[in-house]
Amino acid sequence: MNDIVSVGWLFRHLEDPDLIILDCRLNKPNDKNDKNALEGIFIPKTRRFDLNGQFSESETDLPHMMPTEANFGKSAKELDINKDSKIVVYDQFGIYSSPRVWWMFKAMGLGEIAVLDGGLPAWIKEGKPTTSSLSKSNGTGNFSAILNKKWVSNAQEVLQKSKDAAHLVLDARSAGRFKGVEPEPRAGLRGGHIPNSTNLPFQQVLEDDRYKNPEALRSIFEDMDVQKRSLTFSCGSGVTASIIALAAKLSGFEDLSVYDGSWSEWGQLDDYPVAQ
Repeated sequence: MNDIVSVGWLFRHLEDPDLIILDCRLNKPNDKNDKNALEGIFIPKTRRFDLNGQFSESETDLPHMMPTEANFGKSAKELDINKDSKIVVYDQFGIYSSPRVWWMFKAMGLGEIAVLDGGLPAWIKEGKPTTSSLSKSNGTGNFSAILNKKWVSNAQEVLQKSKDAAHLVLDARSAGRFKGVEPEPRAGLRGGHIPNSTNLPFQQVLEDDRYKNPEALRSIFEDMDVQKRSLTFSCGSGVTASIIALAAKLSGFEDLSVYDGSWSEWGQLDDYPVAQ
């Protein structure tokens, strides 16, 4: 299974016994227009992946941080996820929170996890069946989470990487937030960006709420001179950073990590440098 799958692929595999479908919809911060008409509509056989609750670290005030291995594994088992499960994850915006969940499972050691390209809107647009209820889980999964630390970066690691020419930090926020001229949606954060980082607003890798084709994605990264450099992705809270991380993976790059705390953390660390 590839890192993204089409609506047609998912429809053809709906009855596969080892397939798990997860709805990971997440509202956008301070967006009053995202109470959309897709509430209560699901792809058949869907289970709910609670990104803001069950699958977030509870011992921090930072939004939807990666939970511990033990807690992630426990919650995955409760969704009947096995070590050999194939997972397809989607959200209500097309491509928004689903790449974050893709990254979480990759970091925790699951082999086969894919994002539904275009998400729930594409599924509905193509006339595929929907349901108003989620599937129930038995809590009988056997997945054990083992964190691969190469997929995750913390603030101290990002600080060191920002000083290393062999590494590049890519920031998925808007140009205005990156430059510090547009306010942050979360209160109390400084404006600006991590020194020596490069801005790649996540919308640039998407077209009509789907990923651009691999050739177009490769062109984006080649224009940023990322060849032979390891890449770390940041944003406001680690969600849209995962969008461009998956875009890089689709472009053939393998040495990738996501800064889990992202600007929600860096922006409040007074002893960490900020550029504008």
